[in-house]
Amino acid sequence: MVDRFKLRANEILPIGDGVGYFAERVPGKPEIGLGGEYAGWGVMLSNDQLPAYLENFLGRKLAASETLELSSKGFDSRFLTLHFSLEGQKEVEIAVGERLVAGALQANNWNPEEVDALFIGTSIPTHPHYTVEIAQRVGIPEKTPKVSVHTACDSSMRALNLALSTRNLQGKKVLIGGIENLSRGLIGTKDTQALQLFGNAGAVIGIVPGESLVPVVSRSATIYDEEGALQVAMAYDVPKGDLPAMDYFPDENHIVIAGKLPEPEDGSSIKMKDNRGMLKLFGYNTADIVAQTLNQFKSRTGASGNPDGWFDGVVMHHANYKIAESQSRRLERAHGLKLDLTKHFVVREFGNVSAASPMISWLKQVDKMKEGTRWLFVGYGAGGYYDTLVAEVPQR
Repeated sequence: MVDRFKLRANEILPIGDGVGYFAERVPGKPEIGLGGEYAGWGVMLSNDQLPAYLENFLGRKLAASETLELSSKGFDSRFLTLHFSLEGQKEVEIAVGERLVAGALQANNWNPEEVDALFIGTSIPTHPHYTVEIAQRVGIPEKTPKVSVHTACDSSMRALNLALSTRNLQGKKVLIGGIENLSRGLIGTKDTQALQLFGNAGAVIGIVPGESLVPVVSRSATIYDEEGALQVAMAYDVPKGDLPAMDYFPDENHIVIAGKLPEPEDGSSIKMKDNRGMLKLFGYNTADIVAQTLNQFKSRTGASGNPDGWFDGVVMHHANYKIAESQSRRLERAHGLKLDLTKHFVVREFGNVSAASPMISWLKQVDKMKEGTRWLFVGYGAGGYYDTLVAEVPQR
């Protein structure tokens, strides 16, 4: 696979002074999908280039104590558009969403009219009907079900679990994506940790439930973050009901599934608390949910030995490498399950891109997704939302 991120932008989006769109398209097959497109957009910044960019944005020097050692956290670069206005950010987001969905259609050689459902996961949607708008722009019919999922970084994995568990989508052509223009959220914060960790990216993949993937065990859980370890200003209204809750807009055939997030009390857009709280929210809780999934899989299938040998690959959210280390330690020490998640940390060029990262992780490994292989999927996000899945690629 060509690493386009070492080259130049595929396209300059004609917005403002121009926005670089850096994309990689991964071919699939019309009968099963498993192709798609992932991309970053904006200014591509290496770890060395990032401090000067942020100092220009903040209007001050970064103190030595504020500068993160990002390579050890698993990140080499990221894409940002902090210099854009809020309106400019929204325009970019819609253009990028259109390109990602169109790219996934082309990657699988699908026509828009063939799509039976579109699922888009995003932490901070640009407007309530973003999924509907990008579907219209690429020619997906109005009658096609469209599902927007807002459970923070977990959104795309929640969308995957929903798609695979929906009976009337078995054997149907489904697009699933995670699209995150996190610069829009970052322009309202002075939190230097968040400014260094997050970036812009998106990915959309095509699947045919029951043909490309068959679930063995799955789990969706909510352990609400009462302490507010990661606080995010919500860009959407939360439907009433248990978290996450659902709303339906029949005129657009649009379902919205949204979870509540702890919000900063100081009016900023993003606020990260101490590492201890983050470790509990993303490290310990995620490992405990994964352990429950692994034990359920073991009970159902009679699998023996270490979980390291059970899977041909792991698709997961890349919050950062240190968190993957803590999850692996917790699995072994607290649950006696040896599964080294750091071996599956494959997304280094984007930073933490929330719901986009597991989808990029998937597309980067999809060439290994052969018939008869077994995969573990792991999603987790702010607010305390968790999704896990063990699925197999069936023999055909």
